[in-house]
Amino acid sequence: MTPLDFSTETITGWQGETFPLRWRIPAPAVRKPLAALILPGLRYTPDKPLLHYTAQALTQHGVAVAAAWVDYSRSDFQEAEPQTRLQWLLADAEAALQAVRRRAGVKQVVLVGKSIGTLTMGALWGMGALGDLAASIWFTPLLAFPAVQKAARNADRPALFVASKADPSHNPEGWQAVEANPTAQALLLPRGDHSLENPADLADTLTLHRQVLEAVLDFLARISR
Repeated sequence: MTPLDFSTETITGWQGETFPLRWRIPAPAVRKPLAALILPGLRYTPDKPLLHYTAQALTQHGVAVAAAWVDYSRSDFQEAEPQTRLQWLLADAEAALQAVRRRAGVKQVVLVGKSIGTLTMGALWGMGALGDLAASIWFTPLLAFPAVQKAARNADRPALFVASKADPSHNPEGWQAVEANPTAQALLLPRGDHSLENPADLADTLTLHRQVLEAVLDFLARISR
């Protein structure tokens, strides 16, 4: 297994508030000139299975990974107006991206987002703020939002989209935009909730997650050649 350096730095984001950016950095001998930023979901932190195993897969491919540990379940975020919430998400993500880009040897970034993390990714793409984007992974993308759907339809860098037909947030119209994009790789599971799990059947959850991880590994193998 590739030796890793684990470190944490403090990031100043929305209105001067801070959050930890936790790194997993492969040894210099195998490290690629890439770094990935993981943007969490509302209640889906970077240690949850989809993000945790994706981070492991990235480091095994020589990509340094930075996970933003931001709590968006807090009441002031939940009670804020939609535009304020988006500005909050963007402020945190842009601050984290600056830290990722400052890392020595990083020439391009990989973005990984879960749920509201994909909303941030769509907004960043729409702002033209991702000129150094190498690839992106979108878990349960919020395709009902125009910014996310537009990014899915027009993204011109390698992208992996993973969703479930049974997820209440799944947007079939938006998924058509994913499938119409020749640059995008798509995995639509036949079942699974918003965490891509089956709460009534642990074995089935593991089956679903295995399918997801296989898609992630295949995607990373293609972009890291």
